[in-house]
Amino acid sequence: MRTTFISILIIVMGALIHAQNTIKGSIKDENNSPLPGVIVQISLINKNIISDANGYFELKNLTAGQYLLEFKLLGYQTISKKINLQKREISLDISMYPSAREIDEIVVTSAADAIQQKENPVPFKTIDFNSLNQQASNNIIEAIGKKDNVWALSTGLGIAKPIIRGLGYNRAMVLVNGLRQEGQQWGDEHGVEIDQYSVQKAEIIKGPGSIMYGSDALAGIVNFIPHRIVKEGWSGKYFGLFQSNNQMIANSAIIQYKKNDYGFYLQATQKDAGNYQNAIDGKIFGTGFNERSISAVFQINKQWGYAHVFASAFTQQLNMPEGNRDSLGRFLKYVKTNDTTVEQEPVSDADLNSYKLFIPYQYIQHYRVQNYSVFNLKNTDKIITNIGYQYNIRDEYGPHSLLEEGKKEKKYGELSMHLRTLSYQIKYLKNIDSTQLLSIGATGMYQMNFNKGEELLIPDYNLLDAGMYIYYQKILNKWTFSGGIRWDIRDITSEPMYLDSTGKVFKSSQLPPGGSIKFNSFSKQYNNLSGTAGFVYSGWKNALFKFNIARGFRSPNLSELTSNGAHEGTVRYEYGNPQLKPEISYQTDIGMSINKEHFLFEISPFVNYIDNYIYFNKLSSVLGGDSIINQDKENLWAFTYNQAKALVYGGEVSIDLHPHPLDWLHYEINYSYLQAKVLNQPDSTQYLPFFPPSRLTQEIKAEWNHLNNLIKNIFAKVEVIYVFPQNRFFKAYNTETYTPDYTLLNASVGIAFNYFRENKMHFITGVNNLLDLAYQDHLNRLKYVRPNPATGRMGLYNMGRNIFVRLIVDF
Repeated sequence: MRTTFISILIIVMGALIHAQNTIKGSIKDENNSPLPGVIVQISLINKNIISDANGYFELKNLTAGQYLLEFKLLGYQTISKKINLQKREISLDISMYPSAREIDEIVVTSAADAIQQKENPVPFKTIDFNSLNQQASNNIIEAIGKKDNVWALSTGLGIAKPIIRGLGYNRAMVLVNGLRQEGQQWGDEHGVEIDQYSVQKAEIIKGPGSIMYGSDALAGIVNFIPHRIVKEGWSGKYFGLFQSNNQMIANSAIIQYKKNDYGFYLQATQKDAGNYQNAIDGKIFGTGFNERSISAVFQINKQWGYAHVFASAFTQQLNMPEGNRDSLGRFLKYVKTNDTTVEQEPVSDADLNSYKLFIPYQYIQHYRVQNYSVFNLKNTDKIITNIGYQYNIRDEYGPHSLLEEGKKEKKYGELSMHLRTLSYQIKYLKNIDSTQLLSIGATGMYQMNFNKGEELLIPDYNLLDAGMYIYYQKILNKWTFSGGIRWDIRDITSEPMYLDSTGKVFKSSQLPPGGSIKFNSFSKQYNNLSGTAGFVYSGWKNALFKFNIARGFRSPNLSELTSNGAHEGTVRYEYGNPQLKPEISYQTDIGMSINKEHFLFEISPFVNYIDNYIYFNKLSSVLGGDSIINQDKENLWAFTYNQAKALVYGGEVSIDLHPHPLDWLHYEINYSYLQAKVLNQPDSTQYLPFFPPSRLTQEIKAEWNHLNNLIKNIFAKVEVIYVFPQNRFFKAYNTETYTPDYTLLNASVGIAFNYFRENKMHFITGVNNLLDLAYQDHLNRLKYVRPNPATGRMGLYNMGRNIFVRLIVDF
């Protein structure tokens, strides 16, 4: 109640003390002709407008202060401009020049204000909506994980999690509009519950983000930014996609309305995918999935500030491929033979070609409501709040579920985890003067997990996370210095959980007669001091030099601390280790870029030393052999977690060419290099598990923009991805094997044209894996499913040739 009263008081006072200010101007092209359709935006407060037919724009109702404006139009170089608005009206004359290279000049995922690339010492990358839609992908993580040392760790096509510079799971944090996504991300087969068609832009921070978000951002951050409402009046957009390989059909539509300072939109998405195929395995049973999503946004932008309310409901059903096959190599499915028996039989052609779900499968629900607000204070100061609630439900259904058919409807899966999370971020921004910025903030969350299934992997628990930081930036001639420190505390508690004499879950303070302990009571507290410091030097013409050091940390997750069980999609029975300490990382980043009109060169090496790195280790039996756990008539290896020192190093090099006078031609080459070791370990355990190899990506693209009043864009591109062999792998316990190199050839073409009153229609078609190469990616977890008895070949291969057709219609 008190917080609500303070917020209302700030709003009322702001409305009384702030005068109206305006930034207006005209935008012209290289021929000094008016340039319509340019998006003019202030990202921090989501204030935006589109230039009219005369290239004119006007941003009203602004308080005095410093603003970072961005001017964007497809086919033109993006421009960012700092404005110190101290009088009622400022007029600008902006000139934009054609460029096939689209680089976002501003990143909003920052401890301070929205920041220009030339002032940010932390390595980052942005991927916008247009880039994401010039290719085919099965999920949003796959879409962004193709270069710059960003990868996707996958289990089939529906499950993927980001790997940033070799580190993932709870080491790489995923945000939605600046607020952390929480969905049991510690699990091997737990993906990211985000509708890929709701994303306008992805910002990727490569390096410890603990200064902003505390634990779990040790490797970096991926921030997915939803669509912005730009056009006045009613408008909308339709997205359609078909993929030939797995017969995936996806449709999404947005309806939006904006009038002056108010706006809203509603989006709905459907996605259905069957089993994918390749030249080795044919159709792979159990790889289909479906998604349904609905989201809504309401925003208001006034003199007092800006408020953005986002709500979404996301559901996903995924088959979980096990790779079970008979002696003839035919895939097997579970069938109920009587009331007490489940057996396996070969699948039919109809099964392979259907969209049906088979056992085992997951049913995931993720609900989210979030409010992002900016409150303008006197003297250009701001208070930014970002508060959200999430409810994640993860049900997993195994063979035992078939025995429940015909009985009363089963409400929960055999494994059913319910995670509720309340997250917050509050920061105060003070522009001391035009060269100094101070940010003081606090972030944290309160989290509760409940088990409602018969199988348990982690206990019910409560988690309280809180942290405070201070960040400072100073511009001194051609130098920009920045740095900050942060203090975090995390408190985790759980109550004991037992199994009764029949094996059912029993929650009590005392052990039931004939029962056994599943989880002991648990209480842990972790704290840490994080920090970052760096600089950018821009004294050379067309060149930047960056340097940054950072200390980050990660608390052990609940699976690592308390696990006692196995679930579908794994071949391990895991025991937690409650004695684990937090991981501490010390990372150094160096960056150099040369940016000319027709040439861009970037290099960004890094070294990351991690103390107390957590990794899994197989347990031995009292007789000296492997410790084996028999669960549901299946023998599983027993594992626990240990710690050691680790070293990760590598970097990225990219070259972007637009040879003059062939300005329509674009050539890009990107090389990612990675190495890592667990120090002082034997040969079989000295390398990090599921660690990506090096990669070389090349792209040749021809693009013509604004050809006439009808055709707005035509492009054709060819992409070649060479992935180096991975001969440095986690050999122990047959966890990983050598992965040979492979080369993928992708191609696509597209056209965009006006079809009615300046509304555009985009048609894009292409093919991934044009040569239908049979390959296994090192980060494909299906590489390690059971061997095919007919051939002896281990694991499943990645997707073969995939032709796609995409349609995007503005209306």
